[in-house]
Amino acid sequence: MVTVRRDFDLILEVCKGEKKSTNYVKTLAQNIFAEVIPNHWKKYIVPLTMTATDWLFDFKKRVDQLTELQGRNDHGRSGIWFGGLLAPEAYLIATQQSIAQQNSWSLEELELRF
Repeated sequence: MVTVRRDFDLILEVCKGEKKSTNYVKTLAQNIFAEVIPNHWKKYIVPLTMTATDWLFDFKKRVDQLTELQGRNDHGRSGIWFGGLLAPEAYLIATQQSIAQQNSWSLEELELRF
């Protein structure tokens, strides 16, 4: 999220005349204008046909979910968009570790059920 926000701030500063344009900013602006997702934004797999605008909406939904999950302590029991996690496998491991620690169980005693 920091990278995307920083990139848009850079473009905005150039548009306002507060900073001079660089090759990086020019390439970034051209990609966004052409609806191409900048490669350094791709931290998760997306369809090849996804536009930059679609990617931004998708990314926002993912960040919103992470923000919501951060405020809960039910480990996703009240609902989760599992495919919307940036690293679903890391979430599973962290959830297992947290449950095991809360109940003083070993990880080997846990069984994953969907």
